[in-house]
Amino acid sequence: TLRRSTPPEPTVAAPPPAQSIQLRLVIAGRRADPSRLYAASMRSWSGGEVRWFRGGLRAADVDGLPTVVARLTGDVLAPGPYEVLLTDVSAPNAPIETAAYEVSVGKAPPP
Repeated sequence: TLRRSTPPEPTVAAPPPAQSIQLRLVIAGRRADPSRLYAASMRSWSGGEVRWFRGGLRAADVDGLPTVVARLTGDVLAPGPYEVLLTDVSAPNAPIETAAYEVSVGKAPPP
C-alpha cells in the first residue's frame, strides 16, 4: 500500500476507552498460512509513534479472505490518523512487511 501525502479523512468514530475492538487485517494476494507468524503495530500517521503492538498472530480465512485478527481496546484509538503495519515475523533472517493500512479516527459522537 502506498502512503498518501496527506492523512486520511476520519473513517470511524472514537470508541469508548474500554470497548473491545476486533481488528481484521486482510492480506491481499496471499493465502492464509497458519504456520506463519505475524506482528501488527499501529503508529500515529504523522509522527510514527507506536501506539499499539501485538505479536504471535496467525492468519486464517475470515469470510473467505486471508485475514490476521487482533484485539485492542478503544483507549488506543484517540481521534487522529494512524498507520497499521502487518509484518511477517516467520522469516529466519528478518521480518517482512506484509501490508500497510491507513485509518483515521474521528471524534466520539455526542452522548
